[in-house]
Amino acid sequence: MIPFILLGAPRTGSSMLEMLLQQHPGITMYKELFHPELPQRSNVHFFKNHEGKKTFYDGTGSPLDFLKENVWNHALHPEGQAVGFKLFYHHCRTPEEQGLWQSLADMPELRVIHLVRNNPFHSLVSLKVAQKTNQWILVGGNQQKEFEPLSIDVTTCEKFFDEFTQQRKKAEQLFAKKDTITVDYDAELAARPIATAQELFRFLGLPEFTPKLVTMKQVKKPYTSIISNYHILKQYFADSPYAGYFTERTGT
Repeated sequence: MIPFILLGAPRTGSSMLEMLLQQHPGITMYKELFHPELPQRSNVHFFKNHEGKKTFYDGTGSPLDFLKENVWNHALHPEGQAVGFKLFYHHCRTPEEQGLWQSLADMPELRVIHLVRNNPFHSLVSLKVAQKTNQWILVGGNQQKEFEPLSIDVTTCEKFFDEFTQQRKKAEQLFAKKDTITVDYDAELAARPIATAQELFRFLGLPEFTPKLVTMKQVKKPYTSIISNYHILKQYFADSPYAGYFTERTGT
């Protein structure tokens, strides 16, 4: 068995990548097993175990023990099977759970797929659009619902940018010595999803396989047309480390 994690943050293309990976017969892919909200774990991110029983982390016991018993259990998977789950930066941050991070870093056989989106403003806009339309993924030929332009206040942006930057840096430092492959959402996953998935199959030591694209990028309009106060945000962050997140021309 080849244990791995899909490391990243929300709204970075993780659902697209998850659906590409899970098509490979040599991969068993789980969802957000340690989502911070128990109702989400029990109703959305659960799975059926080998006995057909609904299984999720209920918050009792250690996360690592849960993984060893229900996920990374050699008795449950064929030899050579790659078994992984999505782990976001903000998962397992309570005192009772945060030890999982160091335990993962100490696993010599763990492989890390680090999915990054280098512009967190785009992730924030994607989040706000999903909340507005209640469309969290676009599958097949489904169309995105129409919506009025959104406004995001500077405090929300700054807090999001700060947390995103700090959490990513902390994760990169923790897994610096692990067998890691970094996937850039814009340059790789969104631009060439099938080729990117095939590169990851090779990273996991699996046979060649060609998956099908299941989900689509949600935000396709210019950000200047989606965010009504885009020019205000651009001006506010102009002299900050986050100035590069606002590259679209606003006409002013």
